[in-house]
Amino acid sequence: MGKTKKRSKASKARFSGQNYTQGAAATPDSANDIKIINEKVRPALEKLVSSDITDKTMAISTIGTMIEDPKQRALLLKEKLLKTLIDTSIKDENVQFVSEVLGLLRNISIEEGYDVCIFLWRQNIIEYMKKGLEIVQEAFASGNISQAVEFAENLIGLISALANSTEDIFEQITKDLSPRLGEVLVFVLGKGIEAKQAGLVSVVLETLFVLSEENPVFTDSIAAAGLGELSEEGLSPSSIVYLCGLKFNLNSTDLLSIEKKLVEVIKDTNVAEVVQNSQTIKSRNLINAVQVAIEIITSIAEKISVDHPVDEAQEQGDEEMLDESKEDDDEEFYIQKVKAINNDEVDTSVFDVTQFTDNTMEPVFAFLLIEALPTITSLIPYTQFQSRAMAAINNIAWSMSTKAQESKIWKSHAEELWTNILPLVKSSSEIEVKVSGVGILWAVSTTFDGKVPIEEADLITLVDKAEADDDYLVNLVGLLAQLALAGKFVQKITEFFFSIIVSVNGKSNKYSQKVVIETLYSIFKVFGDASYPYDQEIYVKGNLNMVLAQHVAPIRKYFKKIDKVKDGFLRTRADESLLNLVRFLDYKRSEGQPEK
Repeated sequence: MGKTKKRSKASKARFSGQNYTQGAAATPDSANDIKIINEKVRPALEKLVSSDITDKTMAISTIGTMIEDPKQRALLLKEKLLKTLIDTSIKDENVQFVSEVLGLLRNISIEEGYDVCIFLWRQNIIEYMKKGLEIVQEAFASGNISQAVEFAENLIGLISALANSTEDIFEQITKDLSPRLGEVLVFVLGKGIEAKQAGLVSVVLETLFVLSEENPVFTDSIAAAGLGELSEEGLSPSSIVYLCGLKFNLNSTDLLSIEKKLVEVIKDTNVAEVVQNSQTIKSRNLINAVQVAIEIITSIAEKISVDHPVDEAQEQGDEEMLDESKEDDDEEFYIQKVKAINNDEVDTSVFDVTQFTDNTMEPVFAFLLIEALPTITSLIPYTQFQSRAMAAINNIAWSMSTKAQESKIWKSHAEELWTNILPLVKSSSEIEVKVSGVGILWAVSTTFDGKVPIEEADLITLVDKAEADDDYLVNLVGLLAQLALAGKFVQKITEFFFSIIVSVNGKSNKYSQKVVIETLYSIFKVFGDASYPYDQEIYVKGNLNMVLAQHVAPIRKYFKKIDKVKDGFLRTRADESLLNLVRFLDYKRSEGQPEK
């Protein structure tokens, strides 16, 4: 099914394309740019390397103001600001000055994202992080709380920005700084709460949240450091969100409480106002808090969908059977296997499906449906939240289509979602919005009892927008299969499916293995029974069994290109789909379908 995974760290990063060591070699500077460089940028950078601490401090303050303007920030980066900060400024003996350097690096990393973080990492900034963690504890021990708070906030904020930029940096920070980092974060969090330093508490909780995601090495280190039960009382909205995220990452069983807190933060935020004033620090913090809250709800909705774990022994058996499948006519194996895969069967031992009525639905699902879904849907008009809101709705929709299929409340929401999301998918140029949007339509289409409200023009637009994005295509194929089962545009949908299959035999593979796999499953689903009213007219008369049979070998060759080590799950699913393709062909032959 088309659930959305939590965004990768790299996907959040910005790609500015600057060359921070040599200066940018992109577009030539305009006359105005040259004026800014000569009158503001270079004088500030000259003072930054002065031997006088007053000049250096003034330079940092000036540069801190300048980087708030994108144009001036770009010019500073062109003039090798980062190189100066790393080679000279961060090594200064004045702790207060270095603290301001760290704050500047933190802010630039947040604004510029990936490229800046990679540059800093390659300059071996992690060695200073190790030293900085020692300075933090020494500063608190010395009793200079204000200096300790500022230094800790800037250092930890920089660590968080770097960890949130790429998977590689995330993993390296965990490897090189654990368990020391976990110990210091727990220590500083306690000091921040004790001193009622809201900013510091928020930064520490954010870093704990970022580093605790699927990271047992780090979570073990903070548990060993004595991270106890934490209360949301008195915390800022950002801190509440990060604390909820931390609890989720630590596998809290009280998902309902987490959901309620996150939705409360969203509801309490005057979204229109903070968007209008998005340049202020307060509004930016609130926007970020809402964005993260949506992402955590997205992850919760994914988690409670109760995905089947892969049975490695069964998969190994399937692989062995693949080589023998041509001679084996065990149709029952095919029928049972394909039903299990294509119906997205789940472990009903976890949730009793009889619970899911409008009044007695299991509480976590009920809250997602009744409170979280409409709250998040209201955020779609705002560009700052749109792609995240769509991803959350996508996962909620899949959870509901799996667990609350007969709920009248869900059916009502589903109809409304279809009406609102279809035009958005057709008009949007944002790929993340389109991917989630088609996923929502796919999930929602299962609730219409065969009466999906879509016109042929809509179908054509969705197919035309397929482009080359794998996730969009996978969701689109799934949606189209559902439409075909409802008797909608079966001929056109079949032609699209078979164009994907036939492309595997071409010189260049237009569609990825992931898309081909989903297409095979969809063909199994759409033509899985000769009693379907369109089967004879389209599948039999079109001699499609022969077309599929001719492509078994090319598909097998294409799937073998999937690296079992690098992408074991995809390879397993590919092998399984190929096995089922052979079974499907045998099954269709058993229905008496000729092959010319």
